[in-house]
Amino acid sequence: MTRPNEVDQDLVDRFLASQPCAQDFHFPFSVLTELGESGALLYGLVRIESYYGWDGGGGRTDLHDIFGLTWAASLRASGAASSEVWIDVGWAGSPEINNRFFFFKQPFSSALSESELGIQRARLMAHTAWAAHGLLEAFQFTSPSNKRPTWTDKRKPNWLDRLNDLIPKLDDGIWISRRNPNWEYYVDPTNAVSIARLSKNARLELNHLFGLYRPTAQLIGSNFIVAANGLRNLIPKTSVDFAIDIIRRVEGRSAPKWTGAGACADENSILSIPLESHCIFLGRRTMIGLAVPCGLEEFDAARAAWATRNAAENALFNIGKTYRWAEKPNPSRFEELVHAILEDEPGLQWVRATGPTNERDQGRDMVVVWLTPPGIGPHVLGKGDVAPARTRRIVVQVKSRGKSVGKTDVRDVRDTIERHGADGFLLVAFPGWSNDLFNYLEGLAEKGPWVNLWGPSQLEERLRRRPHVCKRFPDVVQETG
Repeated sequence: MTRPNEVDQDLVDRFLASQPCAQDFHFPFSVLTELGESGALLYGLVRIESYYGWDGGGGRTDLHDIFGLTWAASLRASGAASSEVWIDVGWAGSPEINNRFFFFKQPFSSALSESELGIQRARLMAHTAWAAHGLLEAFQFTSPSNKRPTWTDKRKPNWLDRLNDLIPKLDDGIWISRRNPNWEYYVDPTNAVSIARLSKNARLELNHLFGLYRPTAQLIGSNFIVAANGLRNLIPKTSVDFAIDIIRRVEGRSAPKWTGAGACADENSILSIPLESHCIFLGRRTMIGLAVPCGLEEFDAARAAWATRNAAENALFNIGKTYRWAEKPNPSRFEELVHAILEDEPGLQWVRATGPTNERDQGRDMVVVWLTPPGIGPHVLGKGDVAPARTRRIVVQVKSRGKSVGKTDVRDVRDTIERHGADGFLLVAFPGWSNDLFNYLEGLAEKGPWVNLWGPSQLEERLRRRPHVCKRFPDVVQETG
């Protein structure tokens, strides 16, 4: 389901990249690069030194923790990345936290090519700048030269005793109350539960910061499955119930309602933002960070478990269907089938045939405008792009042969893209493609243009979701199982 107010990720990226300070360092957030034999890795770091005047209350545990978790939540909310947040325990031992490391697991969990590195680092820097300004306002955080920080860990926050039966060994954790930044903070002895009681107006500022987060979510079994900005996560219902209980005990009658994992910030209900390693919950004034895996691995595991549990229902969804293709399908009819499949493809805005199949069309069979996912190859960004998923104008060529489609059957793709003012190229090949053709398209994708390749298996995957399409083309393809 698409939310009626869903944001355009490409527009978000371009807007944030256009801001004057988009590539500036914003204390205390750093986006760093590590070069290795397999490519470049991007990672984040939250670091606050004691000589800045913010020491006390278990070192800087709360500063690293809250700024780290809210930075990660902002990056997830704005569609930049779903991060795995690592804790580096300080010299005084657990639960003191020396700093926070980020591994940006979605959308790039592996090393980046040199051509991708600059684009992706610039994108993360722009989103970090957006986060920094929002968090500064929300936490009323400023330089010690402007306002002297104060803190105390002598007095336990008055709301903390309400959680005695929820958090084991509660009194062995760390608590602190601060001004500049403004919060009351607690972390349990295992660093698994972080709670911040914020100022009265903080939620209003965080609503603005997290306003780009427009998730779709569904409770399936014991987990909420969440998708937003092309990223996938999972939130265990037990974690949701635990966070709701904390918020209600801390906030009492003023606590907002839980309306589901698909809630948006401006709805002023309890907001949940899943990361790879944590889940962030936001009440009216209470922010909770739970260290619980909520990332792509958990999402994929839940999907696999769902498929196993629902094997009996698979027939209803055509999951087990097999297909028999005509030995030599009529080229015109095969192209009409592809046209029909494209019309139902998620994110596709329009598709137009450019002429009869056998006409000399300069290599162009169809043109589509499409919000496309990443194509083949590790490099999927066009020159100047800042997001792998964006609206593109795509040239689609459909080739059906008696044997595999080869490199000689496809004209120069880069010239075709440029000639027609397109952003990418999709080849639909029947009954398959040669290794030379695949290597050529993969190499092209690494150099910049969006490129993808479909064969019978990719078409069958879509026919399983659209059985009505198959019935229109029995001379081309038929269901057999």
